[in-house]
Amino acid sequence: MKNLSNKTLTLLSIVFILLAGVLIYYSYLNFEKISSNQVFYKEQNKTLKREIDEKETSIEKLREDEKSLDLKLKELKEISNVYDSFEDSRDYETIKKLYSNHFLQTINLNFDNARNLSLVDKTNRYRKLIATYFGDIEVENLNEANGNVLISNLSFNNFIINSLNEKIVENNNRIFKKMGLIDYYIENKNYLIKTKIFEKIEKDIKENQLAFSGKETKDFTDGVLYLKSKALRGYDLLLFPNSHNSEFLSNLSNNISVEKKNVEYANVALTDNLIKNSKEILKNMVFGIDVYSQNIDFMGSYNILDKTYELDSGIQVLRYLVDNRNRLYMVEERRNGKPTKLVYFDSSGNPFFEIDIQTYKSYYFEFDGSKEGKSRYNEAVKLYNDF
Repeated sequence: MKNLSNKTLTLLSIVFILLAGVLIYYSYLNFEKISSNQVFYKEQNKTLKREIDEKETSIEKLREDEKSLDLKLKELKEISNVYDSFEDSRDYETIKKLYSNHFLQTINLNFDNARNLSLVDKTNRYRKLIATYFGDIEVENLNEANGNVLISNLSFNNFIINSLNEKIVENNNRIFKKMGLIDYYIENKNYLIKTKIFEKIEKDIKENQLAFSGKETKDFTDGVLYLKSKALRGYDLLLFPNSHNSEFLSNLSNNISVEKKNVEYANVALTDNLIKNSKEILKNMVFGIDVYSQNIDFMGSYNILDKTYELDSGIQVLRYLVDNRNRLYMVEERRNGKPTKLVYFDSSGNPFFEIDIQTYKSYYFEFDGSKEGKSRYNEAVKLYNDF
C-alpha cells in the first residue's frame, strides 16, 4: 500500500465509494421490496383471518342448525311413532250409511192438469166470497178461469223449484262432503292428515251421537223436512181429487215418513228463515183457495153455502166455500151486514190463516202465540166444528 501512488489511492477510493453506493442502492431497493411484501402479506393475513373467523362462525351456526334439526327430527320421529301406532276402531262404513240417511229426495212437481180439465162453463152464477188476493172484478169466461187456475199452479210449483228443492240439493251437498271426508280418511296414508280428519269426524259424532251428522247438519235436514211436510200440506189442499194426484200425495207422504224415520226427526227449532218459507207456502195455499173461490162459476166441484144465525150481538152470516166431498176451505163471516173476517182451512180441517177484513191484519195461527192470535184460532176451530 505504501508503494501505491496517491493517484492510485484516490482512484481506488473512488471505486470503493461507487461500489458502496451501488451496494447501498440495491440494499435500499431490496429493503423497499421486502417492506412492501411485508405490508401485502400482513394485509392478506388480516383478510384471511377475517375469512377464517367468518367461516368458523358459519360452521358454528351450521352446527347449531344441525342440532336443531336433530331435535326436530327426533320430535317428528316420536310423533310418527305415535301416529304409526294410531288405531281407530270406528266402523266408518256404518257411519257412512248413517250419513247417507240424511239424503233427501227432491219433490217431483205437480202442475195438476186435471184441475184445468175439470173446469166447466156452468149456467148458474154465484155471489162471490170476499177474497184476500182478489177484488170485486168478475171472471168473465172459461179461458180467463183456466188462466187463473194455471197461474195458481205455477205460483205454488215455483216455490217448490226455486226454494224448497234448492234447499234439498244444498242439504245433499253437505252430506256428500261429509261422506267424501270419510272416504278420504279411510284411503289416506299420511297419518298427520289422517289424525286431523279424525278429530273433525269425532267432533261431529260427539255433537250428535245418534245421527253421526253434527248438530248443524241435523238441524238443516230437519228444517228441510219440515218444509217438505208443509209442501205436502199445500198439495193435499189444492190438487184435484183423482187417482193420479192421490198416488202423487201417497208417494210424497211415504217418502217424507221414511226420511223422517231415517234422520230421527224431532221437533224443529223454528228459525226466522223457516218461518218465512213456511209463510210462503201458506200464502200460496191462501192464493189457491182464493182462485177457486173467485172462479167458482167455472169450478165443477165447488159450491158456496150460506148460513144465518141470530146471536145476542146481532145477525151472523157465515158463507162457506166447500167442494163436492163436503170439505171446507174457507169461511167468510159477516156481522149485522158487515164483513168481518175470512178464515182458511187445510185439508184436515185445521184453520191456518185469518184476515180481519176491517183492519186487514193477518194471522198465521201456527206462528202466532199472542193472546189475540190464540183466541182467534179457538174461534176458527169453533167455526169448523159448527160447520
